[in-house]
Amino acid sequence: MEKSSQRMQRIVEDDGVAPGVARAKRAFLRNLPGLLANSKYDRWSVAFCGDEQVALAPSEVDVLRECQKRGLQSHQIYVGVVAPYDHDTEIDPSLYEFDPVKE
Repeated sequence: MEKSSQRMQRIVEDDGVAPGVARAKRAFLRNLPGLLANSKYDRWSVAFCGDEQVALAPSEVDVLRECQKRGLQSHQIYVGVVAPYDHDTEIDPSLYEFDPVKE
């Protein structure tokens, strides 16, 4: 269990991520197995604020509307997708958003 916890911590630790978002992402990862257990929620979007699930809907737009209705700010929430999550796989660098270096 300790090794899994360390991997989860490594995934969410990033100097560029607001502490509230990192906490919410950890809550998402903890709750993901339970969400995956219900096939109804396959590929649904879910939002967490702190340790609390605040929205679950078929579309990200619906989830973001609910967060906005609750007055939540982007630095407080993490929005994830109910889908299998491979903790050992790093994100493909080609998927990073970046601004090209101008010479």
